Amino acid sequence: MTHDADEAGETDETDGEADDFDTIPLQSVADEVVEAVDEPAQDEPAQNTEAASIATDSTDSVANGKSKSRLSRRGVVLVVVAVVVLVAAVVAGVVTYRMELWGGRSLPRVSAGSSVSGRVPSARSVAKQLGDRGFKASRKQVFSGERKGAFLGYEGARGGERVRAGQRVVVRESAGPGVPSDTVGRQASVVAGELRGMGVPVRYKQVAVSKSGKIAPGSVVATYPEPGYGVTDTKTGIYVGVAVRSDAGLPADIVGRGVSDVKADLEAKGYTVKTEKRLSSKKYVGKVSGSVPGPGSKLSDGQTVTLYEGVDAKGAKQSYALKYSDLDNNALLAGSSTVVEGRWCANSGSCITLSSEEAGANVFRIKVTEGGSGKEDGIDDSVLVSCDVGQQFFCHADGDDYLLQGDTGAFELFPRRAYDGYWCGSSFIITNSVALQRCKAGVPVDNDLDSDYEDISGGEYRMMNYFMVAPVGTDLKALESKGYFDTDALKSASAQKSVDTSRPFLLYRDPKLYKTTTANVDGDSLGKNPFVPMHGDGGKNMVRMKPAPSDATAYYLVESTQPDWDTLADAKVKGVTNAKQGKPLNAALFSNIAGQYVYYQSGDGSLLTYLTVGKDGSFTGDLNVADLDHGASVATAPRIKMPFHGRFSSIEKNSLGGYDMQCDASSVVYKGEKEYKDSIGVIPCTTWHWYPPNTSFDSMTHGSDVITALEINLGTMDEDRTSWNTAILTNDGGAYNAYVPREE
Repeated sequence: MTHDADEAGETDETDGEADDFDTIPLQSVADEVVEAVDEPAQDEPAQNTEAASIATDSTDSVANGKSKSRLSRRGVVLVVVAVVVLVAAVVAGVVTYRMELWGGRSLPRVSAGSSVSGRVPSARSVAKQLGDRGFKASRKQVFSGERKGAFLGYEGARGGERVRAGQRVVVRESAGPGVPSDTVGRQASVVAGELRGMGVPVRYKQVAVSKSGKIAPGSVVATYPEPGYGVTDTKTGIYVGVAVRSDAGLPADIVGRGVSDVKADLEAKGYTVKTEKRLSSKKYVGKVSGSVPGPGSKLSDGQTVTLYEGVDAKGAKQSYALKYSDLDNNALLAGSSTVVEGRWCANSGSCITLSSEEAGANVFRIKVTEGGSGKEDGIDDSVLVSCDVGQQFFCHADGDDYLLQGDTGAFELFPRRAYDGYWCGSSFIITNSVALQRCKAGVPVDNDLDSDYEDISGGEYRMMNYFMVAPVGTDLKALESKGYFDTDALKSASAQKSVDTSRPFLLYRDPKLYKTTTANVDGDSLGKNPFVPMHGDGGKNMVRMKPAPSDATAYYLVESTQPDWDTLADAKVKGVTNAKQGKPLNAALFSNIAGQYVYYQSGDGSLLTYLTVGKDGSFTGDLNVADLDHGASVATAPRIKMPFHGRFSSIEKNSLGGYDMQCDASSVVYKGEKEYKDSIGVIPCTTWHWYPPNTSFDSMTHGSDVITALEINLGTMDEDRTSWNTAILTNDGGAYNAYVPREE
């Protein structure tokens, strides 16, 4: 029996520690039980022998003695048998317990690393082990300095610990470095211990809060990245804003206060204040939800501050009107609004950024500058609208198929160009009144006066970027009842955690969820693209939305309250030394492109941008505008300078003999009038390219845009329009920009 118990212990790979049963040999237990039974006969009280002799004769005494002796032996045998059975049961219990046939199961003991490779096991592999052993396992992502996907341990349990059958085991999985969601509001000295292990630079900065406010000095008021999000640039790392009470600059605690009160306070200090509407979570509706520059930033004398007023579904619709006024059934709505600007992120970490560019008085164009399908087919990267605006800036009056003009509170964003035509092979065919081509058997052919414009074959509509935006207060049930969402998508969403309707969110129509992402174009289907909503009968044919709303499918608005980090002084935090600025990746390569550049936005030289790239990857510059208000010529007019600065986070060689640089968008600071912001060719700051002289335009990213930019002021291209004779620096995020070396 002892041997069986030892074998059970040897085969239990999940428990290397001795159980209590191992401390007493089982045979000793049996011996002690037998001895305990015999001992009472020796310790019985002495009998009265005299009384016994009177009561019995010698024969009876002998007979009775034999009977008692026989009974005693029989009792001992029964007791021994019982003990043996009990011991066998105990041994069986021990063995079956160790075999984990009852009493729960032991969690696998997972070491921190393999003895061979030293690598930390993945959370996925540990979860699989649990599944193979009959556990219900799930993974929970936690920010850490370990690589993404690494196993960090069990939630509330240890390896080798027994848990009851059917209990769910949570495996902690590394999400890489990031900022925990509960960071803001805690003392920086407490947070520092958690962030120290993230394996990236962490910088602590002083952020002003109102002296009369409720924010405790030394507490965290802002972070980059925002709480709950991972680090995207390991060289930049993490910024932590630490509260310092001061009435100077733009206090961080303006967020959540009444717009009129904050505006009055700032104007009393000599600042110019503008207001704009932006979608916000429920707690900020009607209040300050953000600002430019960001809350907590330093301000220069007389600087202009833009306050964002948080709005819900009603306020969002008002922002589409020419004026911010009450709407009625006859109100004219513009095709786009800046209310939707911002970064939207899913719980999976995938993000979509929507940015605006001004196209005239109170008219803005919305574009995707991050995320979405990632295609560059002439549609997905084009201007997004919420209704079929064309030559006019306003929606058709009969456009009841557009969510914007409905009463659910939601609205859509889709490419304006999708209304203009269709695809014929790799060519996009324009179908407006001046259409020069049509698709014939899958090949573009020229139109003339005798052409049958509807004699089309081989063309197709293609699914492109499409978003449904749901401000706070959106009636999702009404959308469901109208059949807006796909039935299977609704069923799938119902099995997931419900979407958080206290926060604005958008849904991105995912082409991967559809069996068909193209539709045939012929004379009958021309102008009836099933992938965009359309007024009249055309809108009835639009494919239903996939996915449906859930916490897993929603892209929530990231309500950023980022200050201008580079302008802030370092904060002293107990036990912390601020990390030094890390050098960009392959920093030595910047010496090959360092120098002065110029970008001409106007043919007469009245508007241009000077840019200087440093050998450390930093850049500075200014937008230079001729002040022509007093009748002076461009040559003699005074120049207005609007400075900016920023840095590149990486640089790599490309296949064209040049370099690709990633801009750290958070580092870009622009100090000038907003109407010029999109003219400098720097904002939004995304991926940049440096091309050597005589690089083919066809091989460049956005080469046609580069041609347009160069032709503005640098002369006519060669007849073949194939290349330029100097180096060119260009930003994918800026419209039609091309920087060329500046001659002193």
